[in-house]
Amino acid sequence: MRLATLLRLTAIGVAIMCWLDPQSTIAPQPPIVVDAAIVRSARDARPARDGSSLTVLDLARQTAAGLGRRLGAAGTVRVHEVAEGLSLPCDATQPCLVLTDGAPVVIPPDRKGPLYFASVGEPLTNNVEARELAAAPAHLDGQAVARVTLSGRGLQGRNTRIRMRDGSAIVGEAVHTWSADGDVAVDVPWWPVSGGTRQLVAEARTDESDVTPLDDDVAATVDVSAHSPSPIL
Repeated sequence: MRLATLLRLTAIGVAIMCWLDPQSTIAPQPPIVVDAAIVRSARDARPARDGSSLTVLDLARQTAAGLGRRLGAAGTVRVHEVAEGLSLPCDATQPCLVLTDGAPVVIPPDRKGPLYFASVGEPLTNNVEARELAAAPAHLDGQAVARVTLSGRGLQGRNTRIRMRDGSAIVGEAVHTWSADGDVAVDVPWWPVSGGTRQLVAEARTDESDVTPLDDDVAATVDVSAHSPSPIL
């Protein structure tokens, strides 16, 4: 296990132990259940770090197991796996550790217990990740613009082509040339093909193969009305 992961587990374990066992205890407290929620996403099978056969999901499961070892007899770790965007399955009052590679999870409004977040996976060299797609409501008879957020490392001088898809139809395209590592927001013009609620997918493809294609696509829904609004006279 990496040193950073071990230190993170140690800090979380100490925090939970302090919560379980304040200094002024009269009688030993019974073992308590600590929840560990692994947030699943389409990026679970990507490498956790450069040159490793360990996947993001492997690392999340190992981290949850490591927390159990840190707690020992003081507590039991109950592991949950939840799809991104869904509600956190942890008990409302007990400690909960959320393990995520950045995928979102909904925190229930009745959440009262201690809540900790630990990131799993590292940015990969020679890789582009499509992080977010934002598209405003559009009109069937006009061009729209979507904003795609990319994260890249080791791509200086290389081109990433972003294609917008609505089902099998390519509805827009843009190219970003990398000059430095980091996050960039790229505006991609696109043209609606049908009205109603549409599912758009932004595909980011680099001119040379990046280390993994598992984080190259991102999706969002957008409402398309039949006509643009009438101008105000």
